[in-house]
Amino acid sequence: MSHILLSRVIVSVLFTLSLLGATGLLSMTRWGIGTSPDSIEYIRAARELTSGRGWGFDQERVALTHHAPFYSFLLAAGGLAGLDPLEGARWINAAVFGLNIFLVGFVLHRSAVHAGWVPIVGSLLMMISAATLSVHVMAWTEPLFILLSVFGFWMLAKYLRSSHSSALIISAAAIALAFLSRYAGAAVILTGALSVLFFSRKAMPGRIRDAFFFCLVSCLPMLLWMLRNLWAAGTATNREIFLHPIGRSHLWQALYTLSGWFLIPQSAPNIIRFALLLIVLTGLGLILASLFKKRPLAFGAFQFPELPGFFGPMTLFVCVYGGFLAASLSFLDANTPLDNRILSVVYVVGIVLTLSLVDQLWPLAKTGRATGRVVLVLVFVFSAGHLLTGLRLVQESYSQGWGFSSIAWQHSATLAQARKLPAGVPVFSNAPDILYLHTGKSASPIPKKFFPANQQRNPDFPAQLIALKQTLTRANGVVVYFSNLKEQKSLPSEEELKAELALCVEDRQSDGAIFRISGCPQ
Repeated sequence: MSHILLSRVIVSVLFTLSLLGATGLLSMTRWGIGTSPDSIEYIRAARELTSGRGWGFDQERVALTHHAPFYSFLLAAGGLAGLDPLEGARWINAAVFGLNIFLVGFVLHRSAVHAGWVPIVGSLLMMISAATLSVHVMAWTEPLFILLSVFGFWMLAKYLRSSHSSALIISAAAIALAFLSRYAGAAVILTGALSVLFFSRKAMPGRIRDAFFFCLVSCLPMLLWMLRNLWAAGTATNREIFLHPIGRSHLWQALYTLSGWFLIPQSAPNIIRFALLLIVLTGLGLILASLFKKRPLAFGAFQFPELPGFFGPMTLFVCVYGGFLAASLSFLDANTPLDNRILSVVYVVGIVLTLSLVDQLWPLAKTGRATGRVVLVLVFVFSAGHLLTGLRLVQESYSQGWGFSSIAWQHSATLAQARKLPAGVPVFSNAPDILYLHTGKSASPIPKKFFPANQQRNPDFPAQLIALKQTLTRANGVVVYFSNLKEQKSLPSEEELKAELALCVEDRQSDGAIFRISGCPQ
């Protein structure tokens, strides 16, 4: 089979896998796209725009600045075509999932020189892994962020290899959109600028000029968005700087997430996790050292040829993104979980980097050495393990739904009673986002005892409780309290609210209750 024909066959397989993945995601989300509090804010912002009330305001007409806008903009574009943003998110995520499956395989296909099966394994891992399925099944910004970041790195690799300005412009534009999708895109921009400075083939003055141009193009859209935020709400990103150093719980969560990618059981001794972390960090360090010194990377007696152009930027990104998360947790948002969602882009980048190395090691398999057989066994076990975990997630999503869109929430007895509340009645809740999603009613949040993002006590909590009681009394308002949510440490419990506000139960269901100040049935 000729090289051109083989390439066409591989691309056709990748395209087929992307279609299967997109179709499968639509099937998984037959109960609706998975939703969380963040998801509902994206959907609310899109609905506000399509309704003509302006871009991104919450139920109290406060400008939405906490999230980057690009995903909501895409949802609003579907809304302008007559598709509600909630349903539009399902179709957008399916399309992005298919594109991500194809992109990972295609990037590997363009760089693979020894093992033609490597791109197919890359696309399969994207399609079947629980780490990728769990973020694509939700109305989150991570899938779009992955697509734009990986594409941006691929185009940046083209620039590093050819020094063509067009490739640099396309890369900067894609990464600008990644930044507009998530504020964490700042790590991608920093990675791109450092890559231009360290890995470009131009003389240093040319590198500095191109790095400055790259930063200008990739930062300008976000700068305009932040200026809008300052004008509309007096804050650029709705974040305050407080020192709350990254804690042991964050590090343990990151370690367990990483070891889960390598199929290490939850019951395994922690020494195995630490050994894995040491191996990964050592590997990253060796790769970066060889790239910075511009000398081939060695594996025993085997010496790698020149690594693909994306290898330097992607490896550097893993380090930069880790530093970005550490800084964010320590100064901006201590409530960020280091789970599959936040680290999903690292997982995808890791697939590309690992399979690129597998492609380079493949000649060892052809010589009959034990190393080659070990590589094959590891790839098979890794893929089979992720297939099994992915199938469990597929089954759960198909049968029960995901997040706040699940069957359990759609059949919630408390939500059914909340739908019957008369229009105009003030509603307060420990889950106002869920009420908005399922009933369309706007509800105000219950005052917080402390702020999860900065771990600071809310000094206005007593006064806010008094104001809440006055509103409930004056306007005969209600409190809708859901008891089936995970522990909400920042909020007062149901018992605390009943005691502080002298609430009585108007309606009690298995998953929550509706309270008033007076007039409850005896």
